[in-house]
Amino acid sequence: QVAITSLKRTPENTLTLRWDMINPTDQPIVMEDMRDNYADMPDNLYKRISLLDLTNRKKYSALSDSYGRHVGRAVKLLPEPGSSTGENLVIPAKGRMSFWLKFPALPKDVQSISVEVNGVEPFSQVPITD
Repeated sequence: QVAITSLKRTPENTLTLRWDMINPTDQPIVMEDMRDNYADMPDNLYKRISLLDLTNRKKYSALSDSYGRHVGRAVKLLPEPGSSTGENLVIPAKGRMSFWLKFPALPKDVQSISVEVNGVEPFSQVPITD
């Protein structure tokens, strides 16, 4: 399960998307091959998230830094038990993992936008707060 917790305009002229991935089961959920080359962030997951402005017919991808890494982090990133590669994300049993990710600023007249996360139904018209 995925739950959007906020989508906010920032003083840096960006948007910050915050969301939780929730595991309601009694077993850990292993999301394979999410971390890419950076052990401290799930860059491959971030490649699968975009904002869709259906009114203006625009799609926005997450911002990247000068090294090509997406500007975002997992708040609580756990290693997979028994793994030395660190390529997988593990959401603990009955647990959740929180994330944030930066996007380019949208025009002020855009007050809501759809959030697309591959593998789950799109979140329609998520309000943008200031």
